[in-house]
Amino acid sequence: APFITGGEQELGLRSGTENPAGAVSLAKAMKQSFELQKKHHNEMLNLKTQLQKQLGEIEGIVINTSLTQSAPHIVNFSVPGIQIEVLLHMLEKEGIYVSTTSACSAKKKEPSQVLLAMGKSEEAAKSSMRISLTYGQGPELAPQIITSIAQSVKKLKGMR
Repeated sequence: APFITGGEQELGLRSGTENPAGAVSLAKAMKQSFELQKKHHNEMLNLKTQLQKQLGEIEGIVINTSLTQSAPHIVNFSVPGIQIEVLLHMLEKEGIYVSTTSACSAKKKEPSQVLLAMGKSEEAAKSSMRISLTYGQGPELAPQIITSIAQSVKKLKGMR
């Protein structure tokens, strides 16, 4: 069925004038994205690996992201026993912006179904946090991120 009725453009599925400027802009953006990926992919993987390794050394943190079978730009970890939103806000004050869910499930207030399906406990799924990386971020970011997370987790664990 047509999205918008009227003309016969787009094989009868959408009426209206085609948007060549939009198509060219999309192609240019995709080209730039692929160039950035090619140029910085290994740097991003190295940063991810460094973060996973160093996060795994912090007492109380459980790494959820596989080192070998996962998206190259996401590190997910849990801190069972703390309110993860409190950690999120502590990190924001340090200029580190992370999330407690993926964008597609941000409005849901339930444990991560993905982590539960991976066999993680409900407590681990409720206390998960994700760091999303992008091209151009280098290994110089890791020490600040690790230090802030370690100090914040230690402080929160000490408050219990």
